[in-house]
Amino acid sequence: PDAHGSEASIRRRPLRVSQTRFRFSDAAAAASRGPPAAYHWTPRWEPKNPVLILLFFSVTRHRPPPPPIQNGFLGPHERTLPTSCSCRGGPRTDLVRSANPSHPLFLSTHFPAVLSGLGATSAGDLFTSEVGDGNLNLVFIVGAATAGGQNRVVVKQALPYLRCLGEGWGLGRERAMFEFEALSAQRKACEEFVPGLHGFSEAHSLIVMEYLAPPMVLLRKGLISGIRYPTMASDVGRFCAHTLFKTSGFALSPTAFRHRVRFWSSNSEMCALTEAVVFTAPFLADAPRTPNRWTSPQLDADKAALEADGALRAAAARLLGRFVGTAKALLHGDLHTGSVMAKPEEGGTKVIDPEFGCYGPMGFDVGMFPANLLLAFVAQPGHRNGGEYAEWILQQVGIFWGAFEAGFVALWDDPVEHTGFMFASPEAPLPPPVVREEQRRFLRGVLEDALGFAGLEMVRRIVGVAHVEELESIEDEGVRAGCERAGLEIGKRLIKSAVGFASVEEVAQVARDFGGTQRESGHP
Repeated sequence: PDAHGSEASIRRRPLRVSQTRFRFSDAAAAASRGPPAAYHWTPRWEPKNPVLILLFFSVTRHRPPPPPIQNGFLGPHERTLPTSCSCRGGPRTDLVRSANPSHPLFLSTHFPAVLSGLGATSAGDLFTSEVGDGNLNLVFIVGAATAGGQNRVVVKQALPYLRCLGEGWGLGRERAMFEFEALSAQRKACEEFVPGLHGFSEAHSLIVMEYLAPPMVLLRKGLISGIRYPTMASDVGRFCAHTLFKTSGFALSPTAFRHRVRFWSSNSEMCALTEAVVFTAPFLADAPRTPNRWTSPQLDADKAALEADGALRAAAARLLGRFVGTAKALLHGDLHTGSVMAKPEEGGTKVIDPEFGCYGPMGFDVGMFPANLLLAFVAQPGHRNGGEYAEWILQQVGIFWGAFEAGFVALWDDPVEHTGFMFASPEAPLPPPVVREEQRRFLRGVLEDALGFAGLEMVRRIVGVAHVEELESIEDEGVRAGCERAGLEIGKRLIKSAVGFASVEEVAQVARDFGGTQRESGHP
């Protein structure tokens, strides 16, 4: 048994716990030493009998049921959940034993520093409301009624299935741990563009983080409303430069890099979901696990053409190989405009929701974000924000790439940051002309990858399982189909001809060519 009386055993034989590790982002709360469920608790054990090892994996291969959800809260449960195999390789015991935990009660019991920070003294001082509308998780705002509701935190809890597809597509709740780890790594690399973290409960797959108050809104909704953000694109470009550089071989030793690749490879379930919905299903006539949908009958012929285009499918297969087989840096993994919150102020940008985090090609993140800007661009005829606003969106694509490129080169040139094994040799530094050529070559490769991945993102958001609000909210089906057709044409061009684009400006011109067709058809 550990100091708190918890025990993990097989056939009543105690397992040796060699180390107990905690993750807690609030130093004051950590000092308070509340109940152990307030921490990220992962015991490590080392059974030496091979029979026990085989028995352990046979017993722990099935995930425990999650704490039931009732009325938006963690439901009542009076027993410890079954011991399960954590994705870190050891048994995990749920240490929360409260009889009727709601989110307010949970916070008051296990995160006393959060309760104090909200200006509350008990769970009765708190209120909660569900605000999540995503495909995967439950998201709540918890605040202190005694403080006039001004002080709030966000509580995010993973469901054991894909929310947009229902319980038929099960998902492990371990993704909450990976999201917490990704947010922690991103804050270390680029703190100004990542929300603060208050704590994490692995037992309940629950993260407590900073509340981003209005006028912060999801960037996707802002682009529908016609809001202009002065530094949004450059902020996200800098975020990508710092998070990708500082988690890659440019900043890490070979040993540290291998360890990280091995750890993030365990997020295989989320990677498999990406591989299905982005690279494979949109090009299939029948994808029962990820059912495709599109504006029908207007796009029926367009969908059939995608399925019949062998060159397009071959290019998608090559890009899938790049995604699976190229571990360069820690990716956000789902960097669309619904994973960015922004306000129309300089530096008013935060990147959220990195539960798809994994090691992969840098171009994946660098392509996902501009792809969603291009989708917002082609959707503008359905929102009547005017041609000038549509052009402003298109300009953000170039600003984003410029900020990423400049930020990455600056980190490369900084000996304090560039300490890894890639192109760094203090004993025998490369001549400046050679360095510049290698930078050009490397970033050219990132751009080519990014354009191909961007094309895939555009196509899957139009004919795949998960669409975007910019297009879905257009009520006139004829207008919507026209916008979507323009997006499909841009996406196909990017997938098949990524190598042929000399610059981001050429991509913008292709978008203007297809997007302009919609405005010439009588839509503003």
